[in-house]
Amino acid sequence: MIEAGWWFECHGCGARVSSDYEYDDDGNEIEPGNYVVRKQQVFCCQECLARDDARKRMNVAAQNALIELVEAKFPGCTIQRVHVYGERLEPSEPGHGHKCVAYFTFPGSQYAATYVFGEGSVAHVPQIDIDAFVALYRPSNA
Repeated sequence: MIEAGWWFECHGCGARVSSDYEYDDDGNEIEPGNYVVRKQQVFCCQECLARDDARKRMNVAAQNALIELVEAKFPGCTIQRVHVYGERLEPSEPGHGHKCVAYFTFPGSQYAATYVFGEGSVAHVPQIDIDAFVALYRPSNA
């Protein structure tokens, strides 16, 4: 499609990708770069594709770290799903949604509880599951 005159935004950096000649700041023609197509994604160059792959790997590593953290805080839980916005674990800002969140069940629960990274050992537990949660995770006074 690019050879037919279409243009796309690079999936990695947002630069315009086309087969048209472009011009630098001095007005000199710049030949079109070697763009890369992967499935339905177009990248302006191989380097941009590699950066996108690295971002995805870092996101997966952050998701795995969040899973380990939740399993350590709430032993015996079963992770249902996790979401990490970006490439690293970071706390959410109030009023801006959750950046890093894990949903998990625990023995005796009927619904998933929610752990939001940055809120300490706090878990948001459905009302119906509070007794089971407290029985399992209440700190012992001994």
